[in-house]
Amino acid sequence: PFATANSIAHGATATVHELRVGGIVLNNVRVSVQREGLSTSLLGLSFLRQLKSFGFGDHRMVLRW
Repeated sequence: PFATANSIAHGATATVHELRVGGIVLNNVRVSVQREGLSTSLLGLSFLRQLKSFGFGDHRMVLRW
Protein backbone atom coordinates (compact mmCIF):
# COMPACT_ATOMS: atom_id res chain seq x y z
CA PRO A 1 0.00 0.00 0.00
CA PHE A 2 0.98 3.64 -0.54
CA ALA A 3 -0.57 7.02 0.13
CA THR A 4 -2.31 9.03 -2.60
CA ALA A 5 -4.01 12.43 -2.48
CA ASN A 6 -7.34 10.71 -1.77
CA SER A 7 -6.55 7.64 0.30
CA ILE A 8 -4.37 4.59 0.68
CA ALA A 9 -3.98 2.70 -2.63
CA HIS A 10 -2.80 -0.80 -3.36
CA GLY A 11 -0.29 -1.29 -6.14
CA ALA A 12 3.35 -0.58 -6.85
CA THR A 13 5.58 2.44 -7.29
CA ALA A 14 8.35 2.71 -9.88
CA THR A 15 10.52 5.21 -11.73
CA VAL A 16 9.92 5.69 -15.46
CA HIS A 17 13.13 6.47 -17.36
CA GLU A 18 11.34 8.64 -19.96
CA LEU A 19 7.74 9.92 -19.92
CA ARG A 20 6.23 11.79 -22.87
CA VAL A 21 3.06 13.86 -22.76
CA GLY A 22 2.52 15.70 -26.03
CA GLY A 23 5.79 17.51 -26.77
CA ILE A 24 6.95 17.35 -23.15
CA VAL A 25 9.60 14.75 -22.28
CA LEU A 26 10.54 14.19 -18.64
CA ASN A 27 13.11 11.77 -17.25
CA ASN A 28 13.12 9.67 -14.09
CA VAL A 29 9.50 10.33 -13.10
CA ARG A 30 8.07 8.47 -10.09
CA VAL A 31 4.84 6.68 -11.02
CA SER A 32 2.36 4.37 -9.37
CA VAL A 33 0.51 1.44 -10.88
CA GLN A 34 -2.65 0.67 -8.98
CA ARG A 35 -4.12 -2.78 -8.62
CA GLU A 36 -7.63 -1.58 -9.43
CA GLY A 37 -7.91 0.10 -12.82
CA LEU A 38 -9.02 3.70 -13.22
CA SER A 39 -11.33 4.95 -15.93
CA THR A 40 -8.64 7.45 -17.00
CA SER A 41 -4.91 8.06 -16.55
CA LEU A 42 -3.80 10.66 -14.02
CA LEU A 43 -0.90 13.12 -14.06
CA GLY A 44 0.36 13.35 -10.50
CA LEU A 45 2.46 15.91 -8.72
CA SER A 46 5.67 13.97 -9.43
CA PHE A 47 5.08 14.94 -13.09
CA LEU A 48 3.48 18.36 -12.60
CA ARG A 49 6.19 19.66 -10.22
CA GLN A 50 8.79 19.30 -12.97
CA LEU A 51 6.93 21.73 -15.24
CA LYS A 52 7.46 25.47 -15.37
CA SER A 53 3.75 25.91 -14.65
CA PHE A 54 0.35 24.32 -15.16
CA GLY A 55 -3.19 25.59 -14.93
CA PHE A 56 -6.78 25.11 -15.98
CA GLY A 57 -8.95 27.24 -18.24
CA ASP A 58 -11.57 26.96 -20.97
CA HIS A 59 -12.24 23.31 -20.04
CA ARG A 60 -8.62 22.23 -20.57
CA MET A 61 -5.36 21.84 -18.72
CA VAL A 62 -2.40 23.94 -19.89
CA LEU A 63 1.13 22.60 -19.27
CA ARG A 64 4.19 24.84 -19.66
CA TRP A 65 7.65 23.32 -19.83
